[in-house]
Amino acid sequence: MTDQDRFFIQTTIKEVFDRYQENRTLRMNPSDNVKLKEIYFREYGRNLTGCSVCVVEAIQNLINKANEQDNNIK
Repeated sequence: MTDQDRFFIQTTIKEVFDRYQENRTLRMNPSDNVKLKEIYFREYGRNLTGCSVCVVEAIQNLINKANEQDNNIK
């Protein structure tokens, strides 16, 4: 995962996920959605499905992976 991807996940996508946890509604702007799908494809080698549970799990996995890589750098 690139530094730019990690920053995007830890800021923009983390905010989306935090809002989701508060109100159980997953909303993000279209360009962020495209970028999330691109990062997911690069990291896992498959497309992110449209299933809401799958998207939430993917977001959690990417946040965890970004944080883990961040901890390995420090």
